[in-house]
Amino acid sequence: MRIRLLSLALLVSVTARQASTQGLCSAPEHPASFHDSLRAGGYTLTLVATEGTKRGERVSGQLWLWRTSPRDSSTRTGKVAVKVDTAAAPFYGATDLQFAVVAAPVYSDGSEAEPAPDSRDPVYPGVLVLAGNPHDSMAALATLLISTVSNRRDGVWTLDGAGIALRIRSSGGQLKGDWKEWGIVYNGRGYFCLAPRR
Repeated sequence: MRIRLLSLALLVSVTARQASTQGLCSAPEHPASFHDSLRAGGYTLTLVATEGTKRGERVSGQLWLWRTSPRDSSTRTGKVAVKVDTAAAPFYGATDLQFAVVAAPVYSDGSEAEPAPDSRDPVYPGVLVLAGNPHDSMAALATLLISTVSNRRDGVWTLDGAGIALRIRSSGGQLKGDWKEWGIVYNGRGYFCLAPRR
């Protein structure tokens, strides 16, 4: 009887933990407009891997967004952002998320071509938000590029590389969507949730 009660308590505990974890970040369901939800400020970003060598793993971290401006200049090089279209790229940002936990192809230190994910430099940001995604047949509401060659706003064009794209598919209390590589380096893929910090 005691073993049965212990087993039941363990099952309830595991089920409750799974339910609370799933409630924190679940796959996107219903599309909506992101314009009322995505703003400058702090967020909690959670990535869940559904493919790759870390399938089934999840990781959370902080993400910050700031509005882009035609007057943005690099704190490191002094270069100014070129061909600035703040409607097409409304935000830049940075994140401290540990991408290796979900095998996301992001270089934590960045490279000459790809800014590090935690870079807050407005011309070489770790995160760049694009309105929609022209390369996506199922158009995303917005795309967050993290540590890709496309993050550079100095007018230099480079192809391929590493980094990932987070494509927002639905919004509400949380922004949700899928993530995968944005270049030739790949491994993990999955879905994400982006929740504003209170």
